[in-house]
Amino acid sequence: CHVGDVVIGASCTYSAADARAFGYALGQVPGMPVDYPGDAGLLARAAGADLGDIIEGAAVVTGQVVSGDVFVDGERLPPLRAAFPDAAATDMESAAIAQVAFSFGVPFLTARGISDLCGPDAGTEHPQTVDAVSAVAARTILTALG
Repeated sequence: CHVGDVVIGASCTYSAADARAFGYALGQVPGMPVDYPGDAGLLARAAGADLGDIIEGAAVVTGQVVSGDVFVDGERLPPLRAAFPDAAATDMESAAIAQVAFSFGVPFLTARGISDLCGPDAGTEHPQTVDAVSAVAARTILTALG
């Protein structure tokens, strides 16, 4: 991913839920699935979003979104990447919203505008790009809703 891209959540999981002592997978809340898949129809429509007029070169990427209770910066990235090597994006909200949607049988889709690359400069990079990438993510969701 690059700053400006949008990651569509093929699935969402928690990064810090750890009930492995009881036989659950890392990220799995007891009594819940390991992850929460995005709605297939919404995923397909979001993948076709045209973003070039908002941020030149922006792309839609489909992948796993991992949610935690802390902002992921350069210090936190290596262990997160080791635990979730397929993660395409991190955030603090998507898995919780996905869990509620799952619990009520409501179709779910998340679109995360990539505002930083979780590196050592993430804390300064994010505020500079968040408004523009939020517009890109919003366009992607509007495309999915058709």
